[in-house]
Amino acid sequence: MIQTSTRQFKDRVKRRVLFMLLLMSLVVGIWMRPIPDPQLVVLGELARFDSNICQISFTVSNATGKRIAIDQMDLPWSLKSRCMNLRAAYPDRRPLPGSGYIIDPLYGEMVSVRPGETLSGILDLKEVFKLNSAKPAFSIFWAYFPPEQVESGPSSGVLNCRIK
Repeated sequence: MIQTSTRQFKDRVKRRVLFMLLLMSLVVGIWMRPIPDPQLVVLGELARFDSNICQISFTVSNATGKRIAIDQMDLPWSLKSRCMNLRAAYPDRRPLPGSGYIIDPLYGEMVSVRPGETLSGILDLKEVFKLNSAKPAFSIFWAYFPPEQVESGPSSGVLNCRIK
């Protein structure tokens, strides 16, 4: 009886180990797939920060030899962007109050970006987060995921902010 249960236990462990190895190889296979060369290069930097204005300046550059069409609502500075994700945290790692996600996606006009052209815009953080001048230091984590029609990998960054 004990020998049978030991054998069953070993068989169960073997099945679980094989399952985990299969799962890990699948995850690694997906994770290690080649990332396409970026078609859009997205950069973010602090534009203006004081007690009244908290803004990030974003630029989007076409790094290809062909024209790219993109919905203006998908640009990183649009408050209705489906492609932008923002998070903010204080130095003690507590999140800033506010949604972090840009609100309710809409569809706008298509914008054409010529090869080598750079577009820029400003995102007002007071529209996204509830900023507190009593706690002036925080970090913004942003990630931009281009729309499906633009075959480009994501862009991301961290900005350390201090309200004066």
